[in-house]
Amino acid sequence: MLIILYLCAGNPLSQDILNLYQESDGTRKLLNYMLDNLAVHPEQLPQRPWITLKERDPMIPTGTSG
Repeated sequence: MLIILYLCAGNPLSQDILNLYQESDGTRKLLNYMLDNLAVHPEQLPQRPWITLKERDPMIPTGTSG
């Protein structure tokens, strides 16, 4: 069983966000709120240059066993 704990205490969050987090099912509510109110939308992200990697030679081993 995997338990994930999101701690908001001690973070510089506004009181209304902390109150939302402390409600029943607060983690889900907080994540939904944050996703619904993103300041940056994917279409607004700056273009970044692509880095082209050299093709891997299948004849050269990529790791060692030992």
